[in-house]
Amino acid sequence: MTIVAVGALALVSPAAAQQEPQMLRAVRDLPGDLVRDIAAGAEVSQFDPQRFPDLREFNARRVIQVKCGSVREEYWSELQRINNISLTLDESLGDRAYTIRWPACLYLEQDVEAVVQPNESAFKIYERLLGDKPSKAMVIDFFGADSLDQIKSVQPGDKLPVKRRSRISTILPVNPFLGRKLTMMTERAGHFSDPQLRAVQAAVASVRQPEMVIAAGYTASTGTIEEPLECADAMAPTDLTRQRVASAYRYARERLADLQSSRVPVEVMIVDNGFLGGAKTFAGFMANPGFPGKHYARYTGGEIGPTLFNGTVPPWIAAPEPFHAVAGHGTHVAMLALGGPDFLPKVSELTADDTNTFLRLSFINVGNGKDVLLPNSSGELRDQLAYSNFRVVNMSIEYQDDADATVREDFRYIFTNRANANKLFIVAAGNDAKVANDRFPAAFGGEGKSNVIAVGAVRQDGVVAQFSNWGPTVDFAAPGCGVESIINHRYERLKLSGTSQAAPQVSFVAAMLHTLGGMTPSEIKTRLLVSGSLLANPKAADPTGGRKPTAVRSRSQLDAERAFYLFDDVLELADGRRYLGTIKEVNKLTCKIDEAPVPQAKEALWAFKRDASQAWVFPGRSSASFQTPCAWEESPDASVIFEATRQITENGPKPLGPDEEALIHKPLGEVFYVVARHR
Repeated sequence: MTIVAVGALALVSPAAAQQEPQMLRAVRDLPGDLVRDIAAGAEVSQFDPQRFPDLREFNARRVIQVKCGSVREEYWSELQRINNISLTLDESLGDRAYTIRWPACLYLEQDVEAVVQPNESAFKIYERLLGDKPSKAMVIDFFGADSLDQIKSVQPGDKLPVKRRSRISTILPVNPFLGRKLTMMTERAGHFSDPQLRAVQAAVASVRQPEMVIAAGYTASTGTIEEPLECADAMAPTDLTRQRVASAYRYARERLADLQSSRVPVEVMIVDNGFLGGAKTFAGFMANPGFPGKHYARYTGGEIGPTLFNGTVPPWIAAPEPFHAVAGHGTHVAMLALGGPDFLPKVSELTADDTNTFLRLSFINVGNGKDVLLPNSSGELRDQLAYSNFRVVNMSIEYQDDADATVREDFRYIFTNRANANKLFIVAAGNDAKVANDRFPAAFGGEGKSNVIAVGAVRQDGVVAQFSNWGPTVDFAAPGCGVESIINHRYERLKLSGTSQAAPQVSFVAAMLHTLGGMTPSEIKTRLLVSGSLLANPKAADPTGGRKPTAVRSRSQLDAERAFYLFDDVLELADGRRYLGTIKEVNKLTCKIDEAPVPQAKEALWAFKRDASQAWVFPGRSSASFQTPCAWEESPDASVIFEATRQITENGPKPLGPDEEALIHKPLGEVFYVVARHR
């Protein structure tokens, strides 16, 4: 695909006839007459309520910002003229969202923030954000600097204000004047003396198809899955574990009522290669009994949704014959996002009555039953998410570093755009046994990413799996060995290993946390990380390897039961007793930071966690954020005073009896976990 940048535009592919779509990219500020000409002379679009059911809750300003990057007066005037309506930018659209004809535009954001990537100069940042090779003067103006020296020393992670950012837009001219103008601007740009119209670059974009994170041990050439040796002894959760998780959530519901708050519904979006959990009939979508219909978000005609690529790719797929596990990947993931096949009946009891539920799934099919993702799937995903109100989004997908730069920008947009600020993205770290900072979307996890959790896989022994990707962008871990789930429409079960299976278990707990009063993405991420159990160190003689806890930023793995005790402080003693109540004092707690002891105040403490070899302090509570844990500076004088109200038993929390001691004073050497309440 050839890209030609021209002053205000960049044309992708050779110049098209007037009736053919032209893929264009703004690389300068757009003149007002060009904005008006495109809005008036190109094909308009309308939104399908089946594909974008949440759009009725939006206002025109938000739609235009997602579609065009910013609201231009020339565009807004043409929209009202074309539709013959009088509308304010900030009033809710309602059903008008689907009757308004939305004019075409070139996407261009104004006054945005750029995060410097590794090995990236100011010139490279300009090229990434605008698709154009700049001069020195253009770079200086772009960053609002006085000279090039001011921006020469940018470092990875630096956040820099820039004047604009664009992306490729598809324009179909229907007015001959516009068609001629665009053709002239792109084909003859080199003849213009006006810098706004001068051609500056031609490049070739990659068309590599990204991969699905199918499973550890998957061989694409044969389509076979061989269980990793390190997962040979994997065991399913016990009934007791499920009972404890259910009791913790039930107790949290009671505490929520005590606080005079109410549960809120949550919709989880599964971004995967399609869904085999039900069958399409003439009467609409009929759910498989194993996937209760009340746990689906319904679209037009009672079907699951949404559909993509202009209605040509529905979420459900036809089962291949003979059946293979690749086609069932999205189905396997979806059941885990509902708690898994054995826990789902309990989930339905906790979250729903006969017809309603607080937990529903939708599906974005970006793979159509295959092990590679559909071309431009990242762009489709970008638009679908921007126009929707999903609260939790599970992505068990992977784009590698040699994918098109447009893919990386699509994900940057998805995770940083204000339209997605209320969404929490749970993404698989990948199964390549590599650092995840060149795997997308996992590369967007880590420090400073409040709405993304990149999830690695942990084995039954608490050690990070050798096959799991790792590194500073991997936030958390969850069980990823021999995870059993439903693989097809016949409700057949299959055990798979991988980060694809780890991520939806985190999505499930995140969604259940959201129902408890509507927590923000940042609050949920922090709660999961600080309440998790410590990862274990691999044994020196372990032939299967495994990774040290430092492979994961939080050094922690999912603990659903402890996460749900978010309205109380939690104390767990070395003798196995566990309590809910209030941390009254934490005395003489210090931890090592750069080999120096640093005192830690009770108000700043999220958690104190101990394993067989060491204890860790999790600070950041005073700033309501997650901070890197530090090693405890052990001292016999360090202690905790805890006022208990309930003891946690195998059947859930029970009030302390009249003869039981409520005030517990223990040296930290006799404490396994102290976790502060989140609310």
